[in-house]
Amino acid sequence: MESQIFVGLSVRDLVLRFKHRVLILFKLLLLEKRVLVYSSPVKLLSSSIISLISLFPEMVEHGLVESACHGPDIPEDHTGDATEPLSTPILDDKPQLSFVSEMDLLEEINSALTMTDDTATPLDFSKSHLAMNIESFDEPPTSDVGNSSPSDGQMPGDVASVVSESVTRQVKTFPVRPSLTKKDEYGFPLEVFTKGYICHPYLSLAYYDLVNDPSIPGFLVGATNQLFLHHHKKFADALVDVAEGKVEVYSPNLKLQLHLTKEDLRFADYVVKMVIDENSRDDVFHGTGWEGGEEWVRSQFRIYLMSMLGTSSHCSALDKNQKLVLDSYNYAFISAWRKTKNFRIWNENAPAKMDEFPIGHPCSGEYSVSDIKAKVNSMITPERVKKLSAAVNAVNETGKVLQQTTKSWGGTVSSWISGLRKET
Repeated sequence: MESQIFVGLSVRDLVLRFKHRVLILFKLLLLEKRVLVYSSPVKLLSSSIISLISLFPEMVEHGLVESACHGPDIPEDHTGDATEPLSTPILDDKPQLSFVSEMDLLEEINSALTMTDDTATPLDFSKSHLAMNIESFDEPPTSDVGNSSPSDGQMPGDVASVVSESVTRQVKTFPVRPSLTKKDEYGFPLEVFTKGYICHPYLSLAYYDLVNDPSIPGFLVGATNQLFLHHHKKFADALVDVAEGKVEVYSPNLKLQLHLTKEDLRFADYVVKMVIDENSRDDVFHGTGWEGGEEWVRSQFRIYLMSMLGTSSHCSALDKNQKLVLDSYNYAFISAWRKTKNFRIWNENAPAKMDEFPIGHPCSGEYSVSDIKAKVNSMITPERVKKLSAAVNAVNETGKVLQQTTKSWGGTVSSWISGLRKET
């Protein structure tokens, strides 16, 4: 039976309103960006935000305890003896060294490779080979290493130094302490709304300065006042219009990260289709079925999230076949997500049921005609529908004017011909 905590929250309405873009919103929250949600009235605004959050397992139940904490209000983490001093605030508990993803590592390696001899033996970037070369990183390079050609697939000195520096930065990255104490055996809820990332389903104009606070790393806030829309591009990474079902993303890099792959479009198209089919039932059991129902939608996003976590945790871009699996979720997104605190905390504190996380996309498969239809459906945005409707109306109005003009002109010609006949 559906939990009472979800009473009044309709993820089906959210899916019907945003269609395929609901998956973009889902992935947008995982990146911990600054998101402004605008709508009116307040009930529609706040219910839409909480419904979106409810797509994340255990998030509504246990994941919002720090969602309104920021700055000095953030609780301090203290797990030691009473005589020990309290640790620093969680906001300051961030990596002191930059986290280097596999994509960054590959780019640095490829950059170094471009300066090597074109006739050099291709390097082996498999995990095992990379590990063998990493073992000798502490050895200082000789003066002629950079000029020597690699043999037996070994790394040249300049490339090895790049890999050494990058991997060393990865190894020395400090772990992020968990903030939430109540989690299930799968590590849920993810720590999205912790360590200064705030969530306010409704924010009044009196707290306008909050969204401009540079100490806040990110937020998900709702607003009904149009004054929030003035200069919102200066403090928000994305704007969500609930009434229009519209999602505006401003950064080109963020747009690339949120691009839906064909597998993502299959998943979103399947969920949307099932919800629409359930919504179209006109019998007494309307809205009560499992497939297309509230809990069914949440279960689908749970499967999607678990598959994406398992894939991101176990697959490496250094392996060609595993890279293809990562691409099914959009590797630009995976690379950015791996740097967020919610993924790092989950990954660094392996859940008890880690072996139950599947690897791969739940909608993987060969390209088909249905994928083309899903792509076309995802391109039908509210703005394009309005433009198309306006164009059709304009054509209809033009046709009416031409028809009236033709009738008037025909009557004039008929009168002129009749006059000529009388004269003759």
